[in-house]
Formats: sequence, structure tokens, C-alpha cells
Amino acid sequence: MFRRCILLLALMVSATLAGIASADEPSAKSVLSDKGLRNVGKYWILRGEKDLGKRLKSFGRFRMQVSKAVQQRDEFEQNIAAIKKSIRSLYAERMQKSRELGRADSGWAYNKAVSRINEITDQMSLYYQSIADAEHDNPARRALAAAKDAYLAELIEMQAMAKKTQADYDLLSNDAEVRDALEELSAIMGKAIKLGPRKVFGRYVKDLAALASVVQTDKIDLERHGEVFYVNTVINGEHHERMMFDTGASIVLLPHKLAERIGLRPTDDDPRIQLTIANGQRVEGILMTLDSLQIGNARAQNVECTVLPAEMAEVTPLLGGTFLRHFNYSISPDAGILTLTRIESPDKKRSSGKKRRR
Repeated sequence: MFRRCILLLALMVSATLAGIASADEPSAKSVLSDKGLRNVGKYWILRGEKDLGKRLKSFGRFRMQVSKAVQQRDEFEQNIAAIKKSIRSLYAERMQKSRELGRADSGWAYNKAVSRINEITDQMSLYYQSIADAEHDNPARRALAAAKDAYLAELIEMQAMAKKTQADYDLLSNDAEVRDALEELSAIMGKAIKLGPRKVFGRYVKDLAALASVVQTDKIDLERHGEVFYVNTVINGEHHERMMFDTGASIVLLPHKLAERIGLRPTDDDPRIQLTIANGQRVEGILMTLDSLQIGNARAQNVECTVLPAEMAEVTPLLGGTFLRHFNYSISPDAGILTLTRIESPDKKRSSGKKRRR
């Protein structure tokens, strides 16, 4: 009889404790839920961690858009390069025909050379016009700029989300109510119940760093004189030159003396183009290519430029579109700050990081 009473008392205590435990479990969960946490396995995590994973998973479409736009831009540039190659060939032929004029031994030979020169000149004009039209309305570059802007906007938002989520976890880890609730649940469940972030969140942060590694941003101080901005540049890696910054100019413009100083020596074989300078004057420029042009840490290679005639020695060198097209850029006129951003093709960056198999 005595043993039965002891057993019954033990069962009653056990049931009471179980009742208390079952009552504590909803209370602990309620505390954690009120703190913005959700249960995933043995962890209680913030919604920001889960949302970040979803956005990273869908970020592939932004990479694809940039890669596709880069490919379209490259195809456009190749087409323009092919036209320019044709112009150079025509220009070389025109120079040859011009020399033949002086050696013509009959009126027929002279007229034939003149006729061909006129044909070449007309064809070159058509080519130059086609380049100008393409540069003026360039869907490939617009698409690339839009894809890069979308890539950057999404990346910046995810970086802010990751930063806020980690900061919130830091606050919750010092919250006594959260600690007590986790301890209660651990005791009830018989296993450790933890506050996030999970290990996967660390992988998310690393993925964000990898995505950001293809983005290069540089802020450059501009020197302002009235409504005109100037910037210090480095040409071909060694020649420091102050240039006027002009987003309206389609090409980098160099006076003849500067071109000679940096080692550019125009020849009769270099193609000529007609252009209008700032004062409205129409002049003939010589198309050439700089190995590199740099401002701050922002560097572009194979930058096309126009060398002005020797008699226009006092013209200020101009930083124009053939450099700026390599970047997304914005200007803060009041602060005098130029921001240049370049995004490498994400697929190219990822493939270059892979080790080659032997």
C-alpha cells in the first residue's frame, strides 16, 4: 500500500513538471517570435537572413543581364572597329592616288586618279556618318549601362540587408529575454537551441563579397573654374596632364604638342576626321589611339583620341566620350566629385578565378 502511494505521488509530480514544461515552451517561443525570430531546425533566425538567401539565389539574372549586355557592347565595338579599318584602308589608297596625280603623264590618267579620289572621299564620308549615327544612338551601350545600374542597385540593397541583419543579431545576442527563452527551450527539447545566424549566413556574406569584387568604384576630385571642370590624368602610364572634363565631347582631344610629348607622332597614313571644337570652328583631326588613360585609380586601355593640327597649339586637352564610355559615371557639381564605376563581366571574373586542370 505504501509503495503504491509513493508511485502515485511520483506520477503526479512528473505530470505537474511536464505541465509546467509544456506551459513554458509556448511562452519561450512567444518571446522569440516577438523579437522577430523564426524557428528553423535548432536555430531561431531573423527574416532578413532567409530573405537574403532568396535574393542571392535570384541574383543570377542580374549577372546574366550584365554579361549579355557586355557581349552586345563588344559586338558593337567590333563592328565599329571593322568600319574604322575600312576607313584606314581607304585613306591609305587616297594618299596613294594623291601621289599618282603628281606623276600622271596624261589627262586620262590624271582624271582617273581624281575620279577614284572622289569615290574614296565619298565612301569615307558615308563610313564616318555611319559611325556618328551609331555612336549617337547606341542601344548596346544603353543596355549595358542599365544592366550595370540594376546590378549595383540590387547588390547595394543586399549588402545593406546583410549589414542590418548582422547588427540585429548582435543586439539580440545581448538580450536577456532572448537568452532565457533559448535556455528554456534547450532544457525542454533536451538539445541546444541557438540564436542565428547559421553558418549559411556566413556563406551569404562571402558570396556578396565575391559579387562586389567585380565592381570598381573611384571618386575623383574635379577642379572647377566657373562652369568648367578640369581633372588630372595619366596618359600611357607615365605622362601627367591636366585635361578639361567634358561629357558632351564624343572623343578625347589632344593638341599637337601634347601628342608629340607623349610619343604620338601622326603620319600621312593616319586617318583624318572633321570635327567641331568648343568655339564652333571646324577642323581636321588625326585619329590615333592611346595605350591607356587614367584618372585616379580608374584606367581605360586603347582609348581613341584625336590629335589637332599643329597650328592649334593652345587648345586645352579634352577628356571625352572615348574614355568615359568605359565607365558608369556621375558628377556632383557642388562637391566637385566625379564618381566612376566599372563592372567587369561577372562570368569573366568567375572563370578567371577557376584553377586550370592539369
